[in-house]
Amino acid sequence: MEDHPTPSQIDNTAILAATEAFVNTFVVRHKRQRYRILIHRADFIDELHHNLEQVLDERYRVILSGRESLPDGILESIKKITNNVDAVLVGGLGHVHPGRRMPLEEAIEECLGWMQGALVLLDGGR
Repeated sequence: MEDHPTPSQIDNTAILAATEAFVNTFVVRHKRQRYRILIHRADFIDELHHNLEQVLDERYRVILSGRESLPDGILESIKKITNNVDAVLVGGLGHVHPGRRMPLEEAIEECLGWMQGALVLLDGGR
């Protein structure tokens, strides 16, 4: 059976700080205040997932296709940007356990293909 963090093992302060850093960096300026409020709600990931094109700053969006959209290709693309391979799963629907830390490769494998969306943060959300 897979180990998932219990509420007492989750550092909510660190998750919130990383999620707020993500919002401050990657969400378009005119939507940041709204998403800073939404990070405290259970439907934050769902809201983000359904509004990606309107919410995420297009300067940071990368469309991956073909081999790049497979786990190895995603990992390779990320490693071109950062050497950090320690990921934090912030949330998602059902399959993702908030606050869970894992290697980036494992996080990609776990979240890829789930249509509900998930947020995997590296570098403290920056």
